[in-house]
Amino acid sequence: MHLRENAFKVSVKLVAFLASLILFQNCGVGFVQRQISSSGADDKSSGPALVVPHESLSVTPASLQAVHPIRLSYPGLIVATHYFPGWNEDEAADGNGATSPWAWSNINPTYSDRKPLQGWYKDGDPTSVLAIQNARLQIKSAAENGINLFIFNWFRRNTPNTPRSVVPALSSALHNGFMKANDSSTNVKFALNFTIESFDDSSPRMGLTIPFSTAGTSSERINEASYQLADVLYPYWRATYFGRSDYQRINGRPLILFLAVQNMLRYFGLPANQVNDPTQQKDSAIRMRAAMDAMRANAAASGDSSPLVGCSFFDFVDPGTSDQVAVQNYRYELMTTAGCDFHYDYANGAVSDRGNDLLWKTYTDLAKANSADPNMAFISALWSSSSANFGAALAGYTQLKTWDFYHQFDSSLSSPATLSVGWHDEPWGGTASEFLFYLSPKPLQSDRPESPTSYYGLLSQYLYRIQTEPTFSRVSGTPMLIVDAWNEYGEGHFIEPTEKFGFSYLEVLRYVLGNPSDRLNWPTNTQQILYP
Repeated sequence: MHLRENAFKVSVKLVAFLASLILFQNCGVGFVQRQISSSGADDKSSGPALVVPHESLSVTPASLQAVHPIRLSYPGLIVATHYFPGWNEDEAADGNGATSPWAWSNINPTYSDRKPLQGWYKDGDPTSVLAIQNARLQIKSAAENGINLFIFNWFRRNTPNTPRSVVPALSSALHNGFMKANDSSTNVKFALNFTIESFDDSSPRMGLTIPFSTAGTSSERINEASYQLADVLYPYWRATYFGRSDYQRINGRPLILFLAVQNMLRYFGLPANQVNDPTQQKDSAIRMRAAMDAMRANAAASGDSSPLVGCSFFDFVDPGTSDQVAVQNYRYELMTTAGCDFHYDYANGAVSDRGNDLLWKTYTDLAKANSADPNMAFISALWSSSSANFGAALAGYTQLKTWDFYHQFDSSLSSPATLSVGWHDEPWGGTASEFLFYLSPKPLQSDRPESPTSYYGLLSQYLYRIQTEPTFSRVSGTPMLIVDAWNEYGEGHFIEPTEKFGFSYLEVLRYVLGNPSDRLNWPTNTQQILYP
């Protein structure tokens, strides 16, 4: 339904919606193995071949109150997913009446198979009776399939007239949805992914920047940036979020992620015409570290633990070499210098936005380095047969090898593994020339649980390594896995139940991560189960 329908129409549709759906009844789960073609894979790696049959959902306020989080087979594992809060086209993003550029109108009707099973919802709409119910349904869907942490992309609105005020942008999903709908029965927590879109305050990206001043001398800008982080943003975060019992802490420290470091460095003096200069980069990182230290000092003065900060790079060109080991070493050095506690990837940058030339390079490099690996032999067979599953199988294998690659480096800057279901960013302007893929939620031919050639195989491999390798996928010693993302419909990685995939990815999460002895007692998702 269109987001601008009046309240009467919404009410009528709500009645029909509630009458037609059935969700989460407590009963035994029968697992049905899907048939795999004799060619070794599904006919397609995306599109209709992966559409999972599903029944309609039914939601009543009473059913939403009963949340039954599953027990994980590896106790203490944090299973996190990023939440993109942009699905409310009535929420102005720049404070001047402009409409969010991420409205459902970009998805519907061209990509209407991505429609959530609960419909085209409005994130946290304070005028809608569905706001809290929608958030509760999302929390319930997550908890009953093994997810226990939502990481909300958090934007700050540009406020040029009051630059030291904090006005979140695209915040309704968190403030009017999750924070009102959640309670201790769900075992689900939340954290912030501080999203720094750009450096320029006048950026056309709807003002979703840090409104640190870009006027004045370089020294004045740097001082203002440090003040904003330590004395404006941190007190707001602490007062608004960190004190809640459902805010995620690790070893007592509130968790917060920064996306992206290269934009932060610009605020701390990295000149636009010298962004690839190592000396300038390191000097800016040192100044960023001073601001991070001031933020942590303010935390100590307020009686709270120091924030645990994760950092990520995004579209960042490193200087001096094409050697990937040297590049990653340099990135880790910059993040450590800047005061980051750990590194993370958003949607696993190792497999996102790869053009056909990089797809070929990835394949040939992996084939040379891992010629004896049976997974590589399987992918080579797909390549030789021109199977449409080649890209997806390679994407899964590449994600795993990314984490092998990261673990060559100093373990003091740890990395939680990220598992991406796919990348299909056509609604945001992506084209078929990019590396577009969906990982199959079911095993491919001969896909052993330890084989990372499908979502099932890759998740199984991640869990095995978390269980057997004390340093794999840890944050401050705590096991953490990021499954990206809950609802990035524009970028094309989403695990929220949709018409395209039903509950398939959530079912895989529950089956692989859940305690096997509890399977007969799990609440059922109303959908065909894929695994025996």
